[in-house]
Amino acid sequence: MRNFPVEYYTEKEINRKFSFSKAGALVTDNDAEINPYKHVHLLIEKAVSKGVRVYAKTKINGKILKENQTQLFIETGHTVHAQTVIFATGYEVQKEVKDKNAVVLSICHSNKSNSRSSSMA
Repeated sequence: MRNFPVEYYTEKEINRKFSFSKAGALVTDNDAEINPYKHVHLLIEKAVSKGVRVYAKTKINGKILKENQTQLFIETGHTVHAQTVIFATGYEVQKEVKDKNAVVLSICHSNKSNSRSSSMA
């Protein structure tokens, strides 16, 4: 097994080097990079092929989150009923979903100016 160089950035270092704040980050050099736009759209296509319904650019005016049933109230007056909901709104998702059971599984950020990628905590 090969080792690869990795650094840990504290919140203070992240605030100094990036335009956002996080509690900590793992930063690696010379790692793979992907086109995030294409990657996300391929993930959406795969999810749709497995039966996921996607509601893009949909404003949610309210929600009721229960263990096995979620209701989302859409600004058009419609209601979406679901067992599982994926909020794909970017870095701010945890601020948007103020639910003690909501967890951000992973977030990746690429900073092209120094060719490093960060996994945020």
